[in-house]
Amino acid sequence: MLIEAISPIARLNSLTGFQDFARSGKWYDLATPLFRPSGGEAGLSGMFVVRACSTTAANLTLPFTGLSVSITTKEEGLGINGNTVDTNATITYVNGRPVSTTPSATPNWLLTNGYGVTLQKGVRDTSKYIVSFWRGTFAGVDENNNPYGLPLSLSNPALLFDTPEISTINELFDFLGSNAVFSQLFTLNTAAPATSIAITTTDLAAFATNGYVVTIGATTVYDSASLTKALSLLEELYFTFIIADCYGDGSWAVGIDFGNGATSEEDAELVFSASGSKNTTIQAWIDGNSKFQRIQYVGVSEDATDFAAGLATARAFNNESVVAVTSGCFVTVGSKMIPKSSLYHAAMQMGRIGGLAAQVPATFKSLGMTGLKHNPTNLEREDALKAGVSITYFDQDLQQFVITQGVTTFQDKSNDMFDSTGKTSFIAVKRIKAFVDASLVIQSKRELLTDPSGPNSFTISDASLIAWTERKLQGWTVSGSTDNILLEFDPAMITVTAQGDARFINYGFRPNTEVNKLLFTGFMYR
Repeated sequence: MLIEAISPIARLNSLTGFQDFARSGKWYDLATPLFRPSGGEAGLSGMFVVRACSTTAANLTLPFTGLSVSITTKEEGLGINGNTVDTNATITYVNGRPVSTTPSATPNWLLTNGYGVTLQKGVRDTSKYIVSFWRGTFAGVDENNNPYGLPLSLSNPALLFDTPEISTINELFDFLGSNAVFSQLFTLNTAAPATSIAITTTDLAAFATNGYVVTIGATTVYDSASLTKALSLLEELYFTFIIADCYGDGSWAVGIDFGNGATSEEDAELVFSASGSKNTTIQAWIDGNSKFQRIQYVGVSEDATDFAAGLATARAFNNESVVAVTSGCFVTVGSKMIPKSSLYHAAMQMGRIGGLAAQVPATFKSLGMTGLKHNPTNLEREDALKAGVSITYFDQDLQQFVITQGVTTFQDKSNDMFDSTGKTSFIAVKRIKAFVDASLVIQSKRELLTDPSGPNSFTISDASLIAWTERKLQGWTVSGSTDNILLEFDPAMITVTAQGDARFINYGFRPNTEVNKLLFTGFMYR
């Protein structure tokens, strides 16, 4: 996990894996709606993660009297800077991190974030010393100072490793040089001393300031160039969903895909983060350079005061690749209702839909919330659907918060499920299109273009391409009592056109579209 997190693109396969990667803040909080969007209902099953920013590593200086030891982290970014607080003092929060500006008379120092090192007397031999490396585990707080994870009082730092009881800096160097955890996380910059240097009681005081010697100096810079580079890394990855944190004043991040449905081609998700960028950057990439079709989720309004503006935003998108979600929500933690943003709500919708097979619609699917900042009226729900907003409401019959209908922001509602160009206002239809398109591209590459006896015009003839495509479409078509993504396909529509070394294959299918309304009319007779 740690090795993956250091790579440009990391693979995360669980809620806890994502939280371990995020460690704190907003994205730590989003793990729950993405992976567990509604109680025991399945959410996402895995992600790729790429960070759309430029970062630098942190420094860690061990202040021994005889030698200052310089260490650099292999991880980068602001999140690995160390932070300590005195839990006996008054604590305030700055950007989600706790701060105790005035220590108490009897300080109790806690490493909340990043890495820290302590030095203490030996236990068996008090003339020797133990050096310990730690990582903070506090997940931070939201804008209302509600903790994202465990409260500060329960967020004890995680011990990475202890040295044996040692008496010299030379022994420390020998230990660090052979310790697998240290080599995975850190780089030792200082050369090993040529002569023996003792660790002394004076060193204890140097290490005791604020409880820990902590990592400092790591930076994170979000900019358009980093976002462009991140998107270029994603072009070849197979994922479907992206969620953009664009609900507030502009800072936004995270994108993901499905992988848990019965018809998923790949068990693969995506997450990336960017700040200060515009939705149009990702939209342009989806519509232009992206190898596969994608669906972008956006939170467009927080409460009743900006509901109308949220509908206007959805209309302005007018794109089958964008899903707009209105209203922040509430979730219950213990006995307390915690307010969450429309980003959290959008992540919950995406996680819920991502856990379903492509042909399963979002209609009436429950979400794990206990309230909405804006409870829409029936008329507002109608207006939202007309504007292309995937809206949630409390259904009195089901006694649950459910998605009214899974719609995209594509504004042409005159068509029956999709228009003459194939564009749709239904998420399920868009997912089916995306699945068939990506699956044919990926599987043809695996099964045909890597044929050891070819590929050439003889081994990949027009007839063999037509037969191969027909088999694939047949495998995704309903049969008997078995549900699937296609209702039918027309073999006569599968054609092959040769152009140089390329083959263009056309095909036609009828998607397994949703049914979301049942209208009963009763007649009495004698």
